[in-house]
Amino acid sequence: MGQSMPLENLGPIIINTDGTTRRIENWDALTEREREVSWRRIKKRNAERKEMLEEQQKDFLENLQTEEDLKKE
Repeated sequence: MGQSMPLENLGPIIINTDGTTRRIENWDALTEREREVSWRRIKKRNAERKEMLEEQQKDFLENLQTEEDLKKE
């Protein structure tokens, strides 16, 4: 009890297009090279997806505010 395990041993967290997350199930079976390539690709894709999700959230909140303003009129 009290031991810690680096989360890196579990592999990267993948952000799906709907904002949910997951991990690579067979991470422990990948070679070191496969892990390096996966980290690099997932990091880039996650950044793109995060930006897209933030933009969707921003648009949603702006539309919500517009709808509330129209109800007041």
